[in-house]
Amino acid sequence: MAKNANGNGKKKGRRNPVQLVKHPDTDREIENFRQHKTSGRYYRIEPDGKARHYYLKNGLKGIAYLRRAIYEHECWLNGREPTDTISIPVAAPAYDDFGTEIPTVATLDENGKHELVRYVSKEDLAVYFRDQLSNPETRSEFANAVGIPELVNLTSLPPIAKPLSLKNVIANYERGKTFKHNRQMADAKRWWKLFVESVGVEYVDDIDTTHLQVFNKAVRNAGSPRTQKNILLSVQSILKYAGDIFRSHRPKITDLKLEIRRICSWQTINQSNPKPMKKADYHALLEQCRKDKDLMWYAILIVSLNLGLHPSEMAELQVAEFDFDELVFTSNRTKTGVSRVGTIWKRTAEAIREYMTTDHFKNNRTSLLFTTDHPDKNGQVNQPFKINRITAKIRRLRKNAKLGNDVVFDGIRDLFRTSAGATNAIAIRWAMGHAGGQDDLYPFRDPAETAEMMAKVEQKVFGQPKKARPRKQR
Repeated sequence: MAKNANGNGKKKGRRNPVQLVKHPDTDREIENFRQHKTSGRYYRIEPDGKARHYYLKNGLKGIAYLRRAIYEHECWLNGREPTDTISIPVAAPAYDDFGTEIPTVATLDENGKHELVRYVSKEDLAVYFRDQLSNPETRSEFANAVGIPELVNLTSLPPIAKPLSLKNVIANYERGKTFKHNRQMADAKRWWKLFVESVGVEYVDDIDTTHLQVFNKAVRNAGSPRTQKNILLSVQSILKYAGDIFRSHRPKITDLKLEIRRICSWQTINQSNPKPMKKADYHALLEQCRKDKDLMWYAILIVSLNLGLHPSEMAELQVAEFDFDELVFTSNRTKTGVSRVGTIWKRTAEAIREYMTTDHFKNNRTSLLFTTDHPDKNGQVNQPFKINRITAKIRRLRKNAKLGNDVVFDGIRDLFRTSAGATNAIAIRWAMGHAGGQDDLYPFRDPAETAEMMAKVEQKVFGQPKKARPRKQR
């Protein structure tokens, strides 16, 4: 084998990310135990030669994690399950905080027959160590027992962190985290409330696998796959923010995030396939609006296809976002916080202008373009649309038009996307309000860039683009 310049026996230029692991005390190699140099994670080699299991602890964090990984690996070799409960003799600890055995003299009871042993959890072990080090009478014996004689000269100890309550986690998140839109914080608080109610405990340290399984079940029943993914990402984001602030609790928070990822993995939550509305069904809805002389919903259907809108986005449209002279639309999408731009079809501008002649729009005192004409419980009209009101209206329209139950509002957005094709992906992203990664660092998004793609959608659904009416000569 040709040696490289370092003479280490490896072929020049070949990566060797995996390395053997040696015991920190005896310097012996651990059987079937490896570490990935880049990530620092430990894993085992099974009889078939493949790495089947990665340890959740990261070896780059220190010798304590290496000892814990060795302990778990030796349990696997011997057919035993790793435990979170560690045996501690009364006189001196027989194990360190990750289960590695420390040579010690057995302590017998008064009759000299049985070894005196008490059991503490890993969480309580820090308190036990602290008690031993705080007492000058036990400090020397404890320092010798753990093999760190320098502990005898210890003069002060850091304070023990108080238990971190779940209320403090979200309160700190709300106090320090900033969003471009209030809706994002409201969603985060709502999903955190679901998490807290599911686990049913007060403190972060009290959460175990059983609690997370209950949370996982609650997530599965929370709504669509997209909603489930948003819930898990929000909870992970809140925990990550807590780990950055509450540093004394960071190890527990890190473990909790890993457990959520393992138990509630969103990688198994597949997005539902897009279901674009059929063009015939879309035209049937438009025709039904014409029969009902419903100018507002006729305009809603046209605008929603033109701009590829979700129902909630349609309900948030502002009059000021439309320029009917230049035939452009500019907005800021609440969900992603990025600019959203597009060109307006002439048929869209005409539909909106015709709707603006109605008494319903003229009596609208809000900045919204579309408001519900159905009175609320106080008899007030011109209120913002709610999702259930939009769903109910589409249900009535499709029933009157004799269409199937598969005709839903979101099918309009899917019709826009499939009609746009894949030629100009950037223009589609700008029109639909999708984030563009590094490109979003540059604030410029030109509505004119979407004109060709928008015209393609119009032609796919309506045929040739509608020509503008000739203006009357004055």
